[in-house]
Amino acid sequence: MSLDDWSLIMLHGADSLKFLQCQLTCDVLSLEINRFSFAAHCNAAGKMLSNMCVFHHIEGIAFIERRSICDSQSTALKKYAIFDNTTIYVDNKAVLLGIAGFQAPAALGSLF
Repeated sequence: MSLDDWSLIMLHGADSLKFLQCQLTCDVLSLEINRFSFAAHCNAAGKMLSNMCVFHHIEGIAFIERRSICDSQSTALKKYAIFDNTTIYVDNKAVLLGIAGFQAPAALGSLF
């Protein structure tokens, strides 16, 4: 299935993991290379601004979140990224696909 309603946001730089560790609700620093984690991004009062799926991507880290909030969330994160060695950008050319169902793990087993 196509995931047209989702966006891919990527972070690159030496401080990317440390930066996200302070911004998200999951333990980004202990995230294994071949795993993912669901997380939330909250404001200072603890109100959830967005939820996402975080994972290692190429030589950095990335997350997918709803396209409808992508611009506002990436802008909010970029305000704090200036203090760390990290670059945040939205990959608008990425094609996101999903597979679901009981046999999904078997179908993907030979690929991953």
